[in-house]
Amino acid sequence: MNITVAVILVALSVVFGLIPLFLTARFRKQAGVLGNVLYPRPRGRVAVILPCKGIDPGFRDNLQGFFDQDYPFLELVFSVATADDPACAEIDALIEENAGRVKACRIVAGIENVRAQKITNLLRAVEFVGTSADILVFADSDLRPDVGFVRRLVAPLILPQVGATTGYRWYAPQRYERVCMTPLA
Repeated sequence: MNITVAVILVALSVVFGLIPLFLTARFRKQAGVLGNVLYPRPRGRVAVILPCKGIDPGFRDNLQGFFDQDYPFLELVFSVATADDPACAEIDALIEENAGRVKACRIVAGIENVRAQKITNLLRAVEFVGTSADILVFADSDLRPDVGFVRRLVAPLILPQVGATTGYRWYAPQRYERVCMTPLA
């Protein structure tokens, strides 16, 4: 192989290797996520609306994650179709356990045969919140958020050209308990 061809191939490899770094830096700058801008000071009252039906695996831990959010102006609105939904007892217990920490309530949306019940639950919760919140966050009860979920989700809203944000759910495998075998004597 000619030395000139080898030098050209090495140069191309370096250039193509630097392109992802350049694009990442450009994206971070345009997205405004450099330094302290990633977690700006909270602005605005946020209502997190959670339509609930039944009790999913990990339900209590999932909802507790919303009570543990690192966001000072937060209200949680749990919306169920009927007062006899099994989720009500768990929701009410969590609201009581976290009283004084986070403003939270449970509303009964009622049954609606015109559309999907989840949509009815969401619409009733939005009506309930009215203008008391500056920002609405919609989340499912099978989501287990970390403490910075709300802060990160609403952070881009400080930019005037951003009117809505969304997130992508990453599924993680359940952790299995490690079974230790003790040797027989």
